[in-house]
Amino acid sequence: WFNFDSPSGAKAICEFMIAELGNDKSYALIRGIPGSIDNLRSQTFADCVEENGNWTKVAEQYADFNREKGYSSMEQIMTAFPEVEVIHNANTAMGIGAVEAQIASGKTDEFFTTAWGGTSLELDAIREGTLDATPMRMSDDVGAAAAEAIKAVLEGRVDELPLVFLGRMAIAHKGLSAAEIDALENDAFRYSGLAPVK
Repeated sequence: WFNFDSPSGAKAICEFMIAELGNDKSYALIRGIPGSIDNLRSQTFADCVEENGNWTKVAEQYADFNREKGYSSMEQIMTAFPEVEVIHNANTAMGIGAVEAQIASGKTDEFFTTAWGGTSLELDAIREGTLDATPMRMSDDVGAAAAEAIKAVLEGRVDELPLVFLGRMAIAHKGLSAAEIDALENDAFRYSGLAPVK
């Protein structure tokens, strides 16, 4: 089984944000589609910040992992819940949509905003200062692990193989230098290349 561990990413971004922002924050979730992936990313994060940072969830909306719906969800949150300080998005598309809504309203400095996954689009937004942080998959780890597993089988080393391969995750954020973000990006996409996700 080859994948990335969404709960570990959610816990990592939770721990980073509590360390960065402190306790007693108000936050909103822009969630994907009801189900396991969103629960692992959104609910794990929510449980963590509430238990460990005494954060208060004041809003949550499902936006179908969609950029336009992320935009409209952010617009609604800004209008209906002006007390929100932190926006946690469950994927790249919704995170970029939320950032675009903040830019259109001139409010990018009013929120700490995350996305999810660490795609090139997210890293560009971090470089531009419009996105604050993301749990970043070292994306090519899974492909490299699959290739190494095939090689091990061909070489008769099946007994060396684990049943589960989980790619690494790192937190990319605005506090990193340009060189540090570039290094993370180069590592994550070391085989597949750096073409942005469209």
